[in-house]
Amino acid sequence: MNARNSTIVKVSLALASLAMCIAFGIFAASCANGDTGGGGNGGSTGTGGGGPSAGGSTGNGGSTGGGGTVTFADGRAQGPMTGYAFLSLGPSDTATSPVCAEDPNNPTNTRPIAGPPVGSCDAVGKTCPTTGMTVWSDKAKLCISGSIPIVVNSDYKSNWGLQIGVNTSDPPADTSGKGKTLGDTFSTVAFTVNPSAVTPSNPAIRAFVHLVSQACTADPYCATIQTSGAPMTLTDFNTECWAGTKCAAGSTTCFQLKPEDVPNIDKAGVQISSDISYVYTVNNFCLDQIVFAK
Repeated sequence: MNARNSTIVKVSLALASLAMCIAFGIFAASCANGDTGGGGNGGSTGTGGGGPSAGGSTGNGGSTGGGGTVTFADGRAQGPMTGYAFLSLGPSDTATSPVCAEDPNNPTNTRPIAGPPVGSCDAVGKTCPTTGMTVWSDKAKLCISGSIPIVVNSDYKSNWGLQIGVNTSDPPADTSGKGKTLGDTFSTVAFTVNPSAVTPSNPAIRAFVHLVSQACTADPYCATIQTSGAPMTLTDFNTECWAGTKCAAGSTTCFQLKPEDVPNIDKAGVQISSDISYVYTVNNFCLDQIVFAK
């Protein structure tokens, strides 16, 4: 971690908890309702999420991923994940891209996507309704732009950052049996991103995975991305990743991802986290692909 932020970047990953509850859809072809829940005091992964993307198109612009490689075509995953992507953000954060087209038959009539109220698992009306579609700027990548203000008074619930996420299936998986989870056991995962699109340099860009059994307000499992495209050991993901790759001995609040959890992953993605000293500008930060390996 960058020394300048080693003591202050205790950010709330708010990663994908994702509105899961309800729309998780968090994240099937709609504007991917990005429910974002709150983070915690100086470093818990809050809840972010996406909604059912109802109405999005699969389009033609991305290549189909083979084996454990997930690629993207017009906002939909190809390969071992086949769900729609979503943008999530805190209520105090701002996104200029992607945008929401509430009428999928008129993709030129759009509005910005905003975070839902703090503590809400239902982002309908704030992100995009299930009848709308998220309009992404790149057909073969998931790219976001926006800004993340300085965290004030440790309020990571309102300001936890910006997040790109994608569902494993459409309709999104849920505990009632609808949709599908990852369904296979992998030992590593790699996320290809362009961290230079965030200024100033942000040492807390994190990968996250969420399990179908987790509630909408639960912290997802996360890990800090050290190198774009480099494999990350899935069992190093935990629900308090800002403190390291392993839960502290005896912790009752931190949970470590186990090998048997991996097939139950229902969404994955990347979060650019906020902190107490810097305003971050995000200019076309992209998730190119996700690679799962055994």
